Amino acid sequence: MVEDGDRDLAVNAGGADSKDRGVGEPKTNSKDLSEVKKVRSEFPETWLWTNAISGSNGETTIEVKAPDTITSWVASAFAVHKDNGLGISPTTSKLTVFQSFFVSLKLPYSIIRGEEFALQAIVFNYLSQAVEVKVTLSQSDKFKVRSVDDLKNATSKEVIVWITVPANEAQSAWFWIVPHELGQIPIEVKAQSHLAADALKRMLLIEPEGTPQQYSKAMIIDKKDDDPVTETVDISYPSDVVNGSEYIKVTAIGDLMGTSVQGLGALLAMPYGCGEQNMLNFAPAIYIMDYLVASSQVTAEVKDKAVKIMETGYMKELTYQHKDGSFSAFGDSDKSGSMWLSAFVVKCFHQAQGYIFVDPALMQKTLRWIINHQNKNGSFSEPPEGRVIHTSMQGGSSKGVPLTAYVLVALVENEDITGGLKTSLDNAIASARSHLEAQLDGIDPYALAIVTYALTVSKSSKAAEALQKLNDIAIKAGGMTHWEVGKAEPVDPSLPVWQRYHHAGASNIEMSAIALLVYTANKDKLGGIPIIKWLASQQGPNGGFSSTQDTVLALQAMAELSGTLSHGDSLRLDITLTVDGVDYKFDQITKDNAAVMQSKQLPSSTKQVVITAKGQGLGVVQVAVSYYVDSAENKPGVVVNVRTKDLGNGVTKINACGKYTKEGQSGMTVMEVGLISGNQADTSGLAKQVPSLKRFEAKDRKMVFYFDEFTERDTCVEIVSRQVLPVTHPQKAYVEGYSYYKPEMKDSKTYLPQALAQTHMCTSCKECCGIKDNVGASQSNGAICVMNIILLVVAAVCNFLVL
Repeated sequence: MVEDGDRDLAVNAGGADSKDRGVGEPKTNSKDLSEVKKVRSEFPETWLWTNAISGSNGETTIEVKAPDTITSWVASAFAVHKDNGLGISPTTSKLTVFQSFFVSLKLPYSIIRGEEFALQAIVFNYLSQAVEVKVTLSQSDKFKVRSVDDLKNATSKEVIVWITVPANEAQSAWFWIVPHELGQIPIEVKAQSHLAADALKRMLLIEPEGTPQQYSKAMIIDKKDDDPVTETVDISYPSDVVNGSEYIKVTAIGDLMGTSVQGLGALLAMPYGCGEQNMLNFAPAIYIMDYLVASSQVTAEVKDKAVKIMETGYMKELTYQHKDGSFSAFGDSDKSGSMWLSAFVVKCFHQAQGYIFVDPALMQKTLRWIINHQNKNGSFSEPPEGRVIHTSMQGGSSKGVPLTAYVLVALVENEDITGGLKTSLDNAIASARSHLEAQLDGIDPYALAIVTYALTVSKSSKAAEALQKLNDIAIKAGGMTHWEVGKAEPVDPSLPVWQRYHHAGASNIEMSAIALLVYTANKDKLGGIPIIKWLASQQGPNGGFSSTQDTVLALQAMAELSGTLSHGDSLRLDITLTVDGVDYKFDQITKDNAAVMQSKQLPSSTKQVVITAKGQGLGVVQVAVSYYVDSAENKPGVVVNVRTKDLGNGVTKINACGKYTKEGQSGMTVMEVGLISGNQADTSGLAKQVPSLKRFEAKDRKMVFYFDEFTERDTCVEIVSRQVLPVTHPQKAYVEGYSYYKPEMKDSKTYLPQALAQTHMCTSCKECCGIKDNVGASQSNGAICVMNIILLVVAAVCNFLVL
């Protein structure tokens, strides 16, 4: 079910009549007011995505409790039958959730610390008579409220406003909120009349000013005896760290895949706005389920979450398929299907068949397209109008070889196909294998890794030779093994910690993951353990890696090997953290709780953590540090710039540009344009601005733009932003551009339109009513202040005082 939308009602947001604001003694005795029976707090955007098995009559009953949203829900359904196939409901059903008296809050997605905003509580009265309503904003230690008759000061006590709401109408009560703590803060409002009452609680995110940053350091524990081992993790921040934004969390788990399992659904912080990114959200669920099945750790909760991700991803991916069976990043808006993405899809869809329904006819259509586009020499390349979305597939000096290897792996994955396509598939595999066997000499390290894997799974006679070449360039240190593209610069120990602990680049993660897949395919568990330990040391707090495709490959490789690593009855790890002489102990990690992630939040002032592990077994302890900075550390490659122009009446034009400064192609590039708190973007006309702009979407408090690529010339978009919610002391917003496959190549800039920057909270009713000519720092700023403050917040108070 999806939400059909809140009711569209005309709301009297002003207060020309002083009685509507209830300033003075109310007519209703508080003792006669109705009591609130329930505080509504569950407001999901989607609801009731579930499975059920019907009886022989094809009917089933599902009983669930509706969420607290006053709205209409639209439901559709589909069914699968072993003989009759897929059936889809020809119509939808609508469920309306309603009550005759209720209160609703108008909140922004988030605001930044230091900002203040007007909270609008709208009381809807569908009763047969007008009612006098007591609207109460509950007190909180997370924020204060400016009193309507004393705008200079703020109170932490509950605030009451009386309003009169006519029958079948709605009225608003306003509260000026002054948050002073970071994180999710609860805002609870209660509306009471003598006939009915309602209350609701919503959460509002208060974010630090600046740009978010993070780093982490993992300690891989592999103990065979009881002798204790220790590791010291230093913690520091850049000089421009935003005060109060520092957050330190340490986790411990007795499972190398545990972090990824716990972070399922949040592994990739990247957006999913195209067919390829959708697959990068879809694939991790497969590999985590494979791992849980192999290690006998499947729970109903995790399975439901993973299956939901796969089912949703599968249905969404079909919207990016062309009529000829191929897939591309943006579907029919692309001139041609992509060889790389089509191979990616058929590989993952085949792997998902054990968990969800995948149409075999669809798979065969895509495989036929791939086979029909194979070159005579056995190689695969992108069609003339197709795009190499994942630029590492170009392979540097050996352009095309990695792509051929990748497609060969996908074809081998589908070797169990039956029917008339089987012969063509076998011939295509043999031809691609023969082509790669002739390419072993002179290819770059990345190409060598994926060619070795392709030759291994296709049972080539030259697979052993390829593996030897790959092992010759392996980097071994500290009981771990990994591979690197080019020669990595050694970490300078004199660098501050926040620069030392950055993880390996995406290409190095991919290479090492592919090498681990080779070892797993060869059933060489002992040879793979040093690689999986290195990969585990590179994981982020949610179990992901530096980018997207490297996360997919790493999780696949780790899952295939980890599923065969038994915890054993001997697992017994005691983990202690020592900070400034104070010990923080985790519960002992045993076989029974190996997959349970334990966490400790450390004081933000922590400068050093000493991790001590005693006992026996395999586990991971990770120190994750997050913080905000005034300006992010930028890496060469992608450059962005932003300019703004004030159009008056709270409307701003934002011109955001980006370009690529390195040689070669940038590949898919993303530009995120954050919006000033209280503002909303006008998306009309955006799609036709730039030919390389393939898609855009509004997400939280920002706009996300997807480009085929950036070039050496500026690629720009213009966004019109309108202020829709009064916010004073607005903080800067950011514009960030990055290469999707090499997010380390990124740049960010901040902006704050001058007209909004000078907006301030009025300090007196006289000032807000416009009795002074100079309401703000200038006439234009005064106009903004009058518009935002008088009309929406304190007009009624002023009217009352004047009367």
